[in-house]
Amino acid sequence: MNMGLSRSDLVRGACVALATLLTPGVPAALAQEEGLDLGVPANTLLIDDRLDWLTIRIVRLDEGELVYENKYGRQRRIGRDEIAAILPGRARGLVPIDDAISAGGGTLVLTDGQRFPGSLGEAPEGSEDIVWVHETFGDLRFPLEHVRSFARAGALVPEPDPESVDDILLLVNGDLLEGFLAEAGDPAVFETSQGDIEIEQDLIAAAVLASRQRDPQGMRVWLSDGTVAQATRLLMEGTDSVSLELETGASPAYEFGELRGLAFDAARLMALSALEPLTQRAIAERRFAPPIERLGPGDDAVLPLDVRNVLLPGPMAVEYALPEGTTRFAGRLSLQVGSAPWGDCNVVMRLDGIEVFRTRLVAGGEGVQFNIETPGRLLEIEVEAGRFGPINDRVVIELGLLLIDP
Repeated sequence: MNMGLSRSDLVRGACVALATLLTPGVPAALAQEEGLDLGVPANTLLIDDRLDWLTIRIVRLDEGELVYENKYGRQRRIGRDEIAAILPGRARGLVPIDDAISAGGGTLVLTDGQRFPGSLGEAPEGSEDIVWVHETFGDLRFPLEHVRSFARAGALVPEPDPESVDDILLLVNGDLLEGFLAEAGDPAVFETSQGDIEIEQDLIAAAVLASRQRDPQGMRVWLSDGTVAQATRLLMEGTDSVSLELETGASPAYEFGELRGLAFDAARLMALSALEPLTQRAIAERRFAPPIERLGPGDDAVLPLDVRNVLLPGPMAVEYALPEGTTRFAGRLSLQVGSAPWGDCNVVMRLDGIEVFRTRLVAGGEGVQFNIETPGRLLEIEVEAGRFGPINDRVVIELGLLLIDP
């Protein structure tokens, strides 16, 4: 990459210097850092294909590259294949991503994690597809074998028995039926051990289908209306609008502010919060350690990149089995708000028993970003008590992401 100063760089530098002269009490470095010469500040977090973070302002995203301005107002380019994800509005990546997307109305969830707010439509008679009406996308059609659940507004999705191989249908009167949803038209056809039942759509509150889970694939977007969708094409011109093309063929347009997250290849990213620890144990002289917590709103809430912050609530050691193909683990470590004045600890990471990372966290500190290669399969994260013992040594792993090369 050519790091020489172009004529535009010199002009921007002169603008920064002029802004400094005209802004009493603002040092030159701070003026440049804050981008006082920009009409719109850098406010989007770019995560590259090595899980490094960069704060940017998007200028244009086309089929081949992203053009952006960095926090100094200098224009740069990066290939789409060099980007893992984009989180609009996450300047510097320090804002916890625990503001759930609110999805009004009903919700359809597919087996690969896609989600669509809306309502049940009418499938053709005899069809094994479901028709779902989305406010922006219109009628969407999916095979029932790709559906995990659907629910009308206000209905709670039934919790199935993990060992069950039956579909579950919840009716508006509270009755539960177990069997097989053969057709999702109006009426729906539900096969039970006592025979087939035809049920009018208005009587169905929710359903959970015993469909096999599928791994996410391709480009995925998280939108402010609660939509999580696989996209085959996405273009941006500045921060005015986002043009999408879905695998269903729909081609909606959204305002940039409605885009909450974008993963260029969803199969390559996994949140640490999606993994269940192998072990959690107290260390040193402690006899008990509370279990880890996944922070944020309820389990049904939708979060950009499906990431939750993870809390290690005191000195402890946690072990995870990393998925096959994991090459990196990155995020940010901080002490939970309210840890002052006693919070003081070390955080140690080990791979297959070998220490690969160590840092100290102190109450009131800025927190520490980390980005480690993961040649091993067993990840251990340990919180060691510091100067003041275990008091308030509550460590938060923010935006913890695993990079996976299939």
